[in-house]
Amino acid sequence: MKLTVIGAGCWGLTLAWLLTDNFDRVTIWGREQDLSEDLIKNKHASKPLEVQLKDKVEITSNLSEAIKDADIILNVVATSGTRDVCEKLKKAGIKKHTVLYSKEEPIKPLFTEDGRHTPGSVSFVPSAAGLMIAGKIIRDLAEI
Repeated sequence: MKLTVIGAGCWGLTLAWLLTDNFDRVTIWGREQDLSEDLIKNKHASKPLEVQLKDKVEITSNLSEAIKDADIILNVVATSGTRDVCEKLKKAGIKKHTVLYSKEEPIKPLFTEDGRHTPGSVSFVPSAAGLMIAGKIIRDLAEI
């Protein structure tokens, strides 16, 4: 099975690192300007986090090649880049895949009288819920 991770930031690199042993092939796609020579050649990144990927992980800025023959595609691009990446995915010929969404409103931060606050969410899928849903789908599709 082939896993493609769209996004070479903290989430993308971490998910690829965690899931590599569960797939025959793993590809990480990132914008050309976001891929360091060290990441491409040595499968190593020190920014945005320190990670050493296995040799079987392919790093590319070619979106068509990244999604070709992918069994699972994880899109972990920042919200600000989502529209652009989705347009590029359509042009790259993405095939039918399961799409998840939530109609939940963002979580608003709560402020106390002394100025402290609980964190809020800027996304429509609370972080923990999104990760639990993604984890369930990955386990089901990868049969792990």
